[in-house]
Amino acid sequence: MSFNCMLLLNTPTSPSRRGEINRPEYADLKPLVAKLTTAKQAIDEGAASVGQAPITWADTIVVAGKVATELSWVDIKIKRAALESGGRTIAEQFGTEFPLQLGRLDATEPDAASGLPSFDAPVEEITVCGGLVNCDHTRE
Repeated sequence: MSFNCMLLLNTPTSPSRRGEINRPEYADLKPLVAKLTTAKQAIDEGAASVGQAPITWADTIVVAGKVATELSWVDIKIKRAALESGGRTIAEQFGTEFPLQLGRLDATEPDAASGLPSFDAPVEEITVCGGLVNCDHTRE
């Protein structure tokens, strides 16, 4: 069994339009898709107001990953510092930037079912899916 976490969101319009969000293995991701949909709509409205094309779902996912990583970095530094202001200074002055290159294209057709394990799956199922033990599938 294997899965590709990008299958769900590589879509030109909405994950629900391709039907992938309705697959059982993606049920736990519906709240995330709803949040990303709201963010994408806001970005698209801003882009339209200045004559730009909407952001693709593929780029939306990458931007969300970058934002989540940066916010986690700040949160970790603040929690580890003796003073919140010191942690914030460290996070803001010494954070590692990683640039984003936008322009990813979305898939136009749904991919095959992925077999993504549920959030409460036993460790054995998760490690099989992660390729950490012998599996029936091959990795590309």
